Amino acid sequence: MIFDRVDKGYSKGSIDPIEEIELNKKMSRKMSEVRAAIKSGECLYCKRKVSSFCNSHNIPQFCLENIGNNGELLGPNAIYGLPKMGVSIGKENPGIKESGTFNIICRECDSSIFQDYENPENYLLGKTPTQRMLTQIALKNHLKYIYKRKLEIEIAKQSLKMIRPINLQSAIMIKEFSARAHISEIDLISYKKDFEKDKNYLETGKGSGYYLFYYKLLNYVAPIAIQTPIVVSIDLDGNVVNDVFNMDPKYEPTELHLCVFPQKNTTAVFLFIENGDKKYSRFRKQFQKLDEVSKLGVINYLIFLYSEDYFMAKDIKTKVDLSALNEIANRTPVIWNTSPIRDTHVLSEQFNLSNWECIPNLLSEQYKLR
Repeated sequence: MIFDRVDKGYSKGSIDPIEEIELNKKMSRKMSEVRAAIKSGECLYCKRKVSSFCNSHNIPQFCLENIGNNGELLGPNAIYGLPKMGVSIGKENPGIKESGTFNIICRECDSSIFQDYENPENYLLGKTPTQRMLTQIALKNHLKYIYKRKLEIEIAKQSLKMIRPINLQSAIMIKEFSARAHISEIDLISYKKDFEKDKNYLETGKGSGYYLFYYKLLNYVAPIAIQTPIVVSIDLDGNVVNDVFNMDPKYEPTELHLCVFPQKNTTAVFLFIENGDKKYSRFRKQFQKLDEVSKLGVINYLIFLYSEDYFMAKDIKTKVDLSALNEIANRTPVIWNTSPIRDTHVLSEQFNLSNWECIPNLLSEQYKLR
């Protein structure tokens, strides 16, 4: 979550350049404090004590380099158009080295655990991702989101400390930040559990593993890269996939892992879920009936409807009016913020995947880089 986005007060053009510089300095200092506060002193994977953590890339760095321009990319804020405060995701043109990174495991673990899926040789024509590769991707996703949720919890805690004096407005803010922290804490427990399952599978081969239900190696380089888990709420026919309104502690939404990995001359696009996951059964059947152009269109729609973890080639701005993606992209926090839509009918209308043709399909050959 981009925590600035659900806050009130700042929008594109609402602050002058000098004020924005000062706000950026304050934001950078605050984020440094937050990152320092959540450091445990040990690698989450191997549990060894460490003095520094690896700057891990959630998306393989070679994929980002394949769409980069002079070491830079186009970040999500090129679509959202928020004031360019903070680091990485707040920038329109983040550097490759800071794009989609997190700091929670040691360098030794980062360089050894993910060797299979971060090897471009494993995405050559005739090959498909192995069970081990899928598990490594899922584990990396869960590590990233453990880190994100820890950041969000600490941001909420520090924000609560800063709220003074106590009055009606501050009481509303206290409720808001407390709710955010609570939601992030619930998510954190779930991601930790998923991480442990992934780790156990990699180390012992025991567990459910993952099911790859779509894989396509495009014969061109798409201008976007992403690796993320998403929780799909509505399918292509308007049916509920995950009941996001179910407050039963025993009810657990399940994830769809989505990857777009640009190679030198091709692009690997794939979707997978945990083995035995029944929630996506209808969606999978609907999806498999589509032609290839429509499948890519749906995946493209899923990216902008559900995620904030994608990066694009800077050149895409000359081919696509990014404002055409703004309305869809800004639906992302609607489900997950502290005052979500509570009307299933409205949710079904706004998140129905059959609407995929309403935005430019960046995965189509029309927008290829080469």
